[in-house]
Amino acid sequence: MKKANRRREPAKAKVATIPARPAKLKFVPRRAPDRPARIGVISPAGKVVNHDEVVTYAHGEPEKSIRQFMNIGDGFVYDSSLKILDFSELVPIYVSETEKDRDAHIEQINQLDYLFLRGSNYINTNGKWDGVTALLEKTTVPIIAFGIGLQAPDSATEFVNESTRRFLQLISDRSVSLGVRGELSQKALATIGIKNTRIFGCPTMFRAGQPEIHLRQVDPASIDRLGFTLRRNTHGRQTLQRYLIRTLSEQYHTTIFCAGELEEKAIYYAGKGELDDRAAVMTNAVQALTDQDWVFGPDDPLLALYRSSLAVFETVTDFENEMRKMSAVTGFRLHGNLMALANSIRPSTSPTTAARGSSSRRSASRSSSRA
Repeated sequence: MKKANRRREPAKAKVATIPARPAKLKFVPRRAPDRPARIGVISPAGKVVNHDEVVTYAHGEPEKSIRQFMNIGDGFVYDSSLKILDFSELVPIYVSETEKDRDAHIEQINQLDYLFLRGSNYINTNGKWDGVTALLEKTTVPIIAFGIGLQAPDSATEFVNESTRRFLQLISDRSVSLGVRGELSQKALATIGIKNTRIFGCPTMFRAGQPEIHLRQVDPASIDRLGFTLRRNTHGRQTLQRYLIRTLSEQYHTTIFCAGELEEKAIYYAGKGELDDRAAVMTNAVQALTDQDWVFGPDDPLLALYRSSLAVFETVTDFENEMRKMSAVTGFRLHGNLMALANSIRPSTSPTTAARGSSSRRSASRSSSRA
């Protein structure tokens, strides 16, 4: 059966006109405190160290990392949001198992200045938010939400299930406005009565706090190091992606940026000698990639590139620092390309990214551009 095409909200680097406020605000915001705020986070992605630096849950534990998937792109959004916000204390919001613990957590939440919802594609029909919604209904704290996106089939007429509808409407009720990734998200929310939205894009774009990002035209002949952002599970694009990796690696010193895929992490850590049974782990990872039609056995030339050029990161800071060493970046991982753009490195648009509305193509012909 042919897999249905899916819409994922493009992370646009633009800001639309803020819609007029409703005639009557659903929620009266509190006055901003005259100190750094004490805040809570709904749906965190990773652990936080050094105040605003996000690391994976398996940071420093390669054996655990090869068995636990975490999309580093979710970490980018979380890390970037923390760098945008001014706060002194961060409290993860969770649903406790016991009534006593829930009551204590509700009291803790009500002492915070506000909560924020970590950006992601929450507009979908698979959400399970009943526990979180029930918890938040017992609190009185404002909520800031930005980077809310859509993930739905192209033919969709309904964008959320009942659990997601209740959750997003509560978020809307507690907010002056919701920051969404683009027009599709805005239209989808309007179908369930949420109108207090404005187009914000993805927080990764603004992680450095720069209102403008200046890009320079890149001469291919001047590229010293090229970054390729990997996204294996791109429907209908596997052959093209394999071809691009191999072809570009023949022309440039290429680093393949992994976003958290288990097989790639297994090959990387086994190659580094950081696993107990590295030979078996390597064999199993190659077999899994073969079964997925990504490589054609252990002698596939792509595996040689993996062994020499694959890069795996357990912290957002390490990913960004390595990205800054690149002369140019291309590939199929949208958030990886956004990290390059946030650091004034021009990402070359892949066909998939272009289809999802990346703004980098529109600026490619200018020697200097503003995102």
